[in-house]
Amino acid sequence: MKHFSARVEYPNSPDSDTQARVFHVVEWTDGAGNRQSTTAYATSPMDAITMVRNRYEGGIKPLH
Repeated sequence: MKHFSARVEYPNSPDSDTQARVFHVVEWTDGAGNRQSTTAYATSPMDAITMVRNRYEGGIKPLH
C-alpha cells in the first residue's frame, strides 16, 4: 500500500463542524498498481489513513 490520500466524504456544515468524527474517503495504490478506496469514520484525514492502514495490514480487505 502506498500513495495515500484522504478527504472528507461530505462538505463541511455547521452540524459536521461540531462532530468529533466524520466520514472520510481514503484512496491508495495497492501492490499491483491498482487504485483502491474505502471509507473511515475518523477525526481527521491522517486518522482515517492510519485506520485504513491498520485495517488492511490486519488482513481485512477494503469494502470497495
